[in-house]
Amino acid sequence: MLLKRIVLRGNLIHKTLINLNIPLCLSSTTDREDAIISIPADRIRRKDYFRREIDLDISTKEKEFEQHHFPLNIVYDPIAAQMWMNDYQKHHNYDSDILQQYAQLIERVLHQNVN
Repeated sequence: MLLKRIVLRGNLIHKTLINLNIPLCLSSTTDREDAIISIPADRIRRKDYFRREIDLDISTKEKEFEQHHFPLNIVYDPIAAQMWMNDYQKHHNYDSDILQQYAQLIERVLHQNVN
């Protein structure tokens, strides 16, 4: 599973992080590959070459939680993953749908690919 990649462009090195869009991962009508989100290290993806218009902003944990993005760089760190899950659930006031979605993400996506 790819957690981050480094892209070389000329002499510049661009670090890219990989996140999962939780609802898209669990959707039966969406290809799971569409749920894999590549994002620059600042966690802000911009639409245009001039980097003015923001397409996706998950630069804070709160924004990550609001948009239901799970950071894959913590998937092999059980403590970090557990802390993220606790904060995610707390952010959504322990909504039962959120709890169920996260459990399904673990069962159907994360554990399926790790084991």
